[in-house]
Amino acid sequence: MALAAGATAAQAQTLPVVAWEADDGALTGWWTADDGTLELSPLDLVFFLRADTGGWIDAREVAPTDAVSRILRVVPLTARNAVALGALYDAETVVVGEAWVASDEAVPWLGLVRVGVGLDAEVVDVASGARRGQIDTVGLGVARTYDEALVDACAMASARIETLTQAATGASAVVDVDGFTVLVRSTPTALPYVAFRGALRDVHAGVIDVREVYAIEGAVAVALDLDEGVDPASVADAIEGLTGEAIDGARIVSVLRDGEQLDVTLAPSFEGPE
Repeated sequence: MALAAGATAAQAQTLPVVAWEADDGALTGWWTADDGTLELSPLDLVFFLRADTGGWIDAREVAPTDAVSRILRVVPLTARNAVALGALYDAETVVVGEAWVASDEAVPWLGLVRVGVGLDAEVVDVASGARRGQIDTVGLGVARTYDEALVDACAMASARIETLTQAATGASAVVDVDGFTVLVRSTPTALPYVAFRGALRDVHAGVIDVREVYAIEGAVAVALDLDEGVDPASVADAIEGLTGEAIDGARIVSVLRDGEQLDVTLAPSFEGPE
């Protein structure tokens, strides 16, 4: 089996079989063509370009061990058929599901475009057919052009799946990679925001990553990725407990909870409440 350039046999373990939903609702998949031409979605391009670091099997470089049946050249694939396709590529796991552009809008005051890519997929063990994990997320990209923002959004969605596949090490393990968003409203100076963002990493032992996901006028949204088994409510409680505290020159004026999002208002510690 020929591996993608730069990939090793140990790294190339997961075959992505994620259908892409176009604006008209039609689904496409790289595995559907029977003439050898792969129809690559923006997400597929991210998967395959990161084959050497993300553990993905690059279907452009890896030939199946046998002919792919027409039964498997359809979208969307069932988990069972995705496993059958994965076996032809000597995959240990498959990621099967659907992705689509969930939103796109201009951010005029920044001169940027914001794109969200929705992803609903599961990781399935090829040998046993057992589900290793489920992910339902939105990757967000902010860039100067739509195409750049779309690539960034797909890269974020791909990274969330990488986290899931790396965490799901047992055939019986079911790992849900999820988190919640904190919208941070701050004064024009960046000091309060920078101080608070740093504090979020230490607010709870279950926080494993803090990422900026988008910006709107006067606010920045950050996503908190949580460790396996951590209750998001406990992390939200810890953040709410910071209300009124001063952190490196910033004071947390208020923390409001709305579902899986927290709305935090900051100010320099020497300012009074608005």
